[in-house]
Amino acid sequence: LKEAELVTWNAGGFFKRRVGGGLCVLNLNSNSWTANQINDKHHAAQLKWFHDEAFADLECKQYLINAHIPLGWLEGGSGHHVWSNLEGAEVPLNSEQYRVVIRKHSNNIVAELYGHINKADIRLMDGKQAADPDDNETVRDDPHDDALGDLDDDIGGNGATVSFTVAGVSRRGLND
Repeated sequence: LKEAELVTWNAGGFFKRRVGGGLCVLNLNSNSWTANQINDKHHAAQLKWFHDEAFADLECKQYLINAHIPLGWLEGGSGHHVWSNLEGAEVPLNSEQYRVVIRKHSNNIVAELYGHINKADIRLMDGKQAADPDDNETVRDDPHDDALGDLDDDIGGNGATVSFTVAGVSRRGLND
């Protein structure tokens, strides 16, 4: 980490990185909304930073949000899978505190990138609507002809499919 990033990292495992062209990545510690892993001091520090400082950088025009456990996927959003493996893992009360800030800055957020679920999926959050289902560019779970390749376990070695996961590094001080 860069020296400036270490300040917030040491406060609770979160930081912002400028990647160029006005794009910044907000790396969040998902232990803040993960059951049985919440450190109240880290949660309070991260939430205050996220609310007061994360989006205040004049060099940042657009943002990617990056964390391990998906933030608020049980309470809102629509996608291809039902994420039953998140039930009991996420603390909705804490997630909603972050979603309020995300909604406030949604026009400047390019994407939210999460790991944990180990499946390729695209979700629309906070009431955003999918494109017209008759539109050929609509991303959907189809074994053929997806605009981005198949978005399920049936990718069949399709080299055109791109997916990612996000690995978190915990600052809670236990089994990191």
